[in-house]
Amino acid sequence: MGRQVKPSPIENVIHKSAETQRDRDVKLRLLKKNKEISIAQAKKDETVGIAEAKKDESIEKAEADRDSRIKISEANASAIKGENEAKIEIANSDALRREKEAESLRIAISAEKVQQAKSLGRSLLC
Repeated sequence: MGRQVKPSPIENVIHKSAETQRDRDVKLRLLKKNKEISIAQAKKDETVGIAEAKKDESIEKAEADRDSRIKISEANASAIKGENEAKIEIANSDALRREKEAESLRIAISAEKVQQAKSLGRSLLC
């Protein structure tokens, strides 16, 4: 078997320095990779946040539109109800007027007949 040669103190220092440099390089690469991952995650989170905000805004707009349509429909229904009630009042008023007109006409016709009968009675007596 061969004899192992012990490294010199300078070789040890150089070897340790190289190891230290490799360790630093590895750590720097890891830090850089972690930074890239963090940046990518932040961009993803921002994109997701924007999408959620747009979704929420869209939902709120749809709900506001729905509420507006409901209020307009309720207002239209109330207006139609008022119009119908007014038409009923007009129809009742017209019916009452026609009833009174008919009664007045009946009284007038009766009065005319009474007058005709009186005239006929006078002409027969003469």
